[in-house]
Amino acid sequence: MSVEPRIRQVKREIRTLGVAVKGFKNGGSLIIGVVFRGGLYLDGILKATAHDPDITCTMVEMIKSSPHYPQIRVLILHEQLIDEAVRIDTPHLYNEVKRPLILLSDGDFKGEHRASTEILEVELGGKTVKVLPLGLRRREAEKILTITTRDGGLPEPIRVADLISSALIRLEEQKI
Repeated sequence: MSVEPRIRQVKREIRTLGVAVKGFKNGGSLIIGVVFRGGLYLDGILKATAHDPDITCTMVEMIKSSPHYPQIRVLILHEQLIDEAVRIDTPHLYNEVKRPLILLSDGDFKGEHRASTEILEVELGGKTVKVLPLGLRRREAEKILTITTRDGGLPEPIRVADLISSALIRLEEQKI
């Protein structure tokens, strides 16, 4: 897969979609996407559920059917915020959604996320994070992560997606 830059200029209020995936106790997964303008403004929330271990198609449908889809410039995923029971084919997601994708990891990347692109190391909030950019150059990926990260070590879109998905899973578990 060749890396073709799709972003001419990284603006301060670039719209990014952060995704977190949590598993339900009785099976299935909750997928939460959060659309942010830069690291400042929450513009929208996307939600989907999946019962298949491969959630790639569900994510594609959730993103492309969203009214925010035309404004989304970059997808951001973090391996530690994706339930271990699910699988996401990141090259397929990148090709179907037609948006650059940044995959983050605190350690080594698991599974087949490794593509023919360089793995970067970027410092966010005082800790080093490994970054796998699909469709972006190094400088663009670093700038997007800098813009979307505020105080902590996570970009705001995935930090908020994780908070919302965790709260919804807790609410669902209390019903049972």
